[in-house]
Amino acid sequence: MAKTRLYVSTAGIALGISAIIVGAVLYSVEKSNWKYGIVADGGSSHTSFVLFNWPESHLGGIYQISDCSAKGGGIDQV
Repeated sequence: MAKTRLYVSTAGIALGISAIIVGAVLYSVEKSNWKYGIVADGGSSHTSFVLFNWPESHLGGIYQISDCSAKGGGIDQV
């Protein structure tokens, strides 16, 4: 049980770091007028990260670029 908790927490941290790296790479590649955001959802039954972007003018809407989830459950199982 303790190993599973360690794996879930490590996977969650790795996914979060990956989402930040993807956002940084996209920002550096597309140095246009786009803004980026990451939503981390650490719930009782799941942990997920979603990467969004939107035009600086906010006239074009918000777009979901990528998402990822940790296997093994939520943060209460860590």
